Parts: sequence; structure tokens; C-alpha cells
Amino acid sequence: MRSLSSTSTYSAGVQEYWNTKASARFSLLDHLSPQGCAQELTAARRAVDDELSALHMIMCAMRTRCNNFSLIGKLPPEILSCVFSFHAINQPISSDPIYNPNDPFPSSPSPTRVGLGWIAVTHVCRHWRQVALSDPSLWRTIVFDLGAEWTEEMLARSKAALIFYSRDLSFQPRISRRRSLDDEVTLRKHLSHVRQLVLFGNSESLAPAMRALTTPAPHLELLELRRNSPQFRELCITLPSDIFAHKAPKLRRVTLFGCAVSWDSPLFLDLTHLDISIPPVVPFPRSAPAAQSDLLAIPSLDRLLSILEAMPSLQELTLGNCLPRPDFTSRLVPLRHLNKLSLEGSLSETVAILERVSLPGSASLSLRCPDHNPVDGLLDTLISLLATHFRAPKTSISPLSTLTIDEIDYALSLTIMAWDTDVSLLRTNFTPAGPARLRLTLGSRYRALVEFLPLQVCKALPLKDLHTLSITNTEAAWTTAEWADVSNHCPKVAHLRVGGCWAVTLAPTLPDRTVFPALQDVNFFVLLSPEQVQPLGEILPVFLRARRNAGIPLRRIKMTSCVVARIWVESLSEVVNDIVWDDDQGHDSDSQPSSAFDSDSWSDE
Repeated sequence: MRSLSSTSTYSAGVQEYWNTKASARFSLLDHLSPQGCAQELTAARRAVDDELSALHMIMCAMRTRCNNFSLIGKLPPEILSCVFSFHAINQPISSDPIYNPNDPFPSSPSPTRVGLGWIAVTHVCRHWRQVALSDPSLWRTIVFDLGAEWTEEMLARSKAALIFYSRDLSFQPRISRRRSLDDEVTLRKHLSHVRQLVLFGNSESLAPAMRALTTPAPHLELLELRRNSPQFRELCITLPSDIFAHKAPKLRRVTLFGCAVSWDSPLFLDLTHLDISIPPVVPFPRSAPAAQSDLLAIPSLDRLLSILEAMPSLQELTLGNCLPRPDFTSRLVPLRHLNKLSLEGSLSETVAILERVSLPGSASLSLRCPDHNPVDGLLDTLISLLATHFRAPKTSISPLSTLTIDEIDYALSLTIMAWDTDVSLLRTNFTPAGPARLRLTLGSRYRALVEFLPLQVCKALPLKDLHTLSITNTEAAWTTAEWADVSNHCPKVAHLRVGGCWAVTLAPTLPDRTVFPALQDVNFFVLLSPEQVQPLGEILPVFLRARRNAGIPLRRIKMTSCVVARIWVESLSEVVNDIVWDDDQGHDSDSQPSSAFDSDSWSDE
């Protein structure tokens, strides 16, 4: 270690050296005074600024020499680039929608956003700045909200790296002081090294970009085009017939919303994810059938099956309001790798597709159908198809654990959902966090549908391991005999949520040891008139006491949106340990739940 005296001597020598050098420079300006000529003073200030700039560069060079003495300063550019890449991934989002470069195939086509906060590394030192500016992979995520000049600079720095081009053209200002980006020119120039292309906008703003999609895209893996104003179906954008000049060999994911493409396009080849949706003529659940004259938007069933045959590795398929009209084809297309099928259209169109494709038993289904003819027998066919799918033999899949039956859209639609995961005990609702294995939404204008479908679906699905059941639609409650029938199909239900008049018909079944013998808690989501609530409040304690005497007591009950007398709640607390009562006044009762299940944990708000 250098001694203090030697350090002071060394520092004094350095100070003397620079003082000597500086004195010669200072003397050049000694003749000036504040009372001098204005022009001379301006020139002098410029000279001083030049001196300061030169000194700054010398100091930078000195700091570079100092950094060279550190171990981190000796890291090779390859290591620094790797560190910078990890740093870039963890930056906060920016205002521009960009796909995460660390997840080239996200589970959902919707883009995440990546920021430019990593660019701070270019301010650390000269070496880091040089490494960051010369590494094309750091510039593969293009940000557009900084202006055309910065966008073009990032594109230039990306060089031949595979880039993520995600552009939202929805809110482009008509008048701007900054130069706007020419998407047609930019895409034609860089499409050859675009890996993911995501464009949002209306017909007018997307038109220039669409014209550029006739050049080859040899590295494109994901294409997502979304037109705004989905309520105007007549404004569908037609993609070029020679899209990508028929040269996009790596394309695996295609999402088109409000965009029409020829169903003879080579775009439909070897895809793993295909999502094509066009706006309905009227909103769901009163959607009208698709306009069959729109040949670009609607394929024939035979053509669609041929397209599916050309995609043997297909994993996800979504078709919205572009389902073909049923015909008499007998073809059956196996989709051995499909794990998700989403269809929206008329019930006849949906059934026609389900009958003509063979899916793995593990594939999830999402089906949305508007109003239909309740006497055409198609509901029976649909239920049979669901039973066949979910009861597929020799399939190693998780059993269904949660089932919900709800009315939505102000009772205009009936939705049945099933999961192979259970709700958390600390749940705020009866919907598991994971994706649903089944989502069936049908227009419920006909009362026969509400009365018929829930019971038939419960009988058709394999529910012997069902753990949670929630029924909150307001009409057509099951009879006590039907509750017993459902219990035979799902004897392991431990958590039950019932709404409306369903609670009234369920109560008399509770003393029966064979009806839901594993039941632990019930959430009565009542929403009844006072005339209906009073009988429930009077008979429920009686039936719960009988259930306790039968040796199968309930552990807890929650009353939600139920205006009942406090005396009834006190009667319930005599036969059930934990009572949570929402008295419809914005707060729960002051009854004491168990330590493991507090009232907040069971809130449905």
C-alpha cells in the first residue's frame, strides 16, 4: 500500500503538471476584461467552452484508463451483451405494444410491452456504450412512440437481427410536427428479418402496411393483424392474394381479426396456432348467421377441412363468425395435437365442425352460439358430442373439478364452464385461476334451454371427481329429485354455490345422506323476493339441523345478497359453526368464522 506521504507527493506532482499546462492556456485570454468588445467577449466564451470540451474528453479518456484496471472493465463484449439482454427483458413497459423477446411464442397472442430503460447502460462508460450500440440483438424490439427518426435508428442498429415489429396505428395524429413513419417503405425494407409482425388499426391506417406484405418474409413466425371498429363488419380488410410472395416458410402463428383472406392462400400451411374472427352482423347473443356471399371470409366446410389437414401440428384453432355452412361431407379430420378449440357461430355450424374433427380428450373447448331453434335436436347432438369428447377412453387427463352455470348479458345468455382445477380456499369467487376446459355459451331466449341444458350437461360430463359447483342463473331451478340425480353424478362436491330459486329447491334435499354426502359449505347467492326469502329463512335451519343429526353437518354457510331477518341467521348459527352473512347493507354480519376461513376470504365482492 502506498504511504500517505508518497501519495501526497505524487498528487502534488500531478497538480503542478496540469497547472503548468493550464497557465499557458489561461494566458491567451488574460488581456480581456468585462468592459471589452462584445464580439471579443463572445469569441472568448466560445474559446473557454472549447477548452472545457477538450478537458472533458481528456477526463473521459482518463476514466476509460481507470475502468481498464477493474475486472468488470475486462469483460468480453459477448459477456456484456448477454448481461444487457437479460437487463433489457426486465425493464418496465413502454407505451408501445411489443412482444416480450424472451418469450417468442407467448400463450396469448395479445402483446406485452417492453421498455427502453435498458438503454441506461450506454451511459455507464465508453466500452459499455460501444458494446450496446453495436449489438444488433439489443435492438430487435422496435419502439415506435419516440418518433420516426428514433424508429429508423433502432431499425438500422438491429442490422440483420430478427426483430419484433408491433405497431398500433389506432391513434395516429392527422397533424403532427414530427415526421411520421412510412410503414409501407419501412416494412418492405425490413420484412426480410421480421420475426413477429403485429399491426393494429382501422382500414385506412392499415392500408399502407397491407401493401407491403407482398414481399417475402423468410423469418416470420407470428402474424397478428387486428382491425379496429369491430362493429362494422362491412369494413373488413382484404389481405393481398400474394401475401408474403408465398414465401413465409417459418410462419406458425396467424391471428386475423376483421381481416379477410382467401381460403386458398398458402398462409394456411403447417400452422400451430390459427385465429380468424370477423365481427358479427349484430352483437352476441343475437348474432345473425354469417353472410355466406362473403366468399373471402367464409370457407366451405370441405375447404376448411382441407385447410386443417394441411396443418397436422395445429395446437390452437379459433374461428369466430366465419364458420362454414353445414353440408353432407363424411370426412373426419384428426387434429392429434390440438389443445384448444374455440368456435363462435350458429349451433348448426358449430355442431357440423365438431362432428367432422377428431380431438384429443385433453383439448379444451370454447363454444359460443346465438339463438337457435330449440326443437331441431341440435342441442341433443351437441351434448352427445361433449360427452364423447370429455369421456374419451384411454386418455390420461385431469378430472373436472369445478363447474359453474351462470346467466350473463342480463339473462340473455347461459354459460356453462368447467375446469380441471379447483378454486382456492381463499377465493373471492368461484372461478379458478387456470384456463377452463369447457366454456359453452348459448343464447337463452328460450326457457326450454335454461330448464334442459344444465341438467343434461351435468349428466353428460364426467363429474365423479367434481369438487365445486356453482349455479347462479335465476330461473328454472331443479326439483328435489333432479338435485338427487345430479348428486349421483358428482358425489364429491364439497363447495356449493346456488342462487335464486335454486336455493329453495336445494334445501329439502340437505337431510338426505345420499345427496352431496361430501358437502362442507354452501354459499346461498339468493337474490329472491321477500315472499321467497321468508320460507327459505324458516325452513333452512330445520333442514340443516336434520343434516347434522344425520351425521353429515355443514361446516360453514354464507348468505350473499340476501335480505333475511337476523333471527334466522341466529337460528343457522345454532347448527352451523361458521356463518357469513351479507345483509345487503354493504357489510357482513359480526358472526365469528373459524380461523382458517375468515369472512373476507369468502367474500364474493
